[in-house]
Amino acid sequence: MTWILFKSSFKKSWLWLKEHWQLPFLLAWSIGVYILTRRNTDALLEVMEAKKDSYRKQVEVLRSTHNDEILKRDMLTEEYDSTLKKVKEVYDSEDAKLSEKHKNEIKEAIIKSKGDPSEIKRRIEKEFGIKFI
Repeated sequence: MTWILFKSSFKKSWLWLKEHWQLPFLLAWSIGVYILTRRNTDALLEVMEAKKDSYRKQVEVLRSTHNDEILKRDMLTEEYDSTLKKVKEVYDSEDAKLSEKHKNEIKEAIIKSKGDPSEIKRRIEKEFGIKFI
């Protein structure tokens, strides 16, 4: 009796498999892909994490560089303003007026000196005959 039952079940299963072969194939395909790619996911996750860390570090370096440049620009602007104020005081004490040309020459001297205070003083002393005490 078991042989007949086994034979009947096998025929029914075979008919169902011939009719719906896509479902077992899809299941076998999914299991195969999972087994083959399972071991590589750790490496992929590691690479993704390394790229993310690298990106964060690059962004942080760019931010700090940008902040440094802004601080340097602000310091140069303050240096320009203070130098211009000192030159105005000297000219005002001598009753001379500072023209736009002189302002531009001072600005150019400060830019060319690249923020070095001693170089700024030396250029202004040389160009305008002013001596800093």
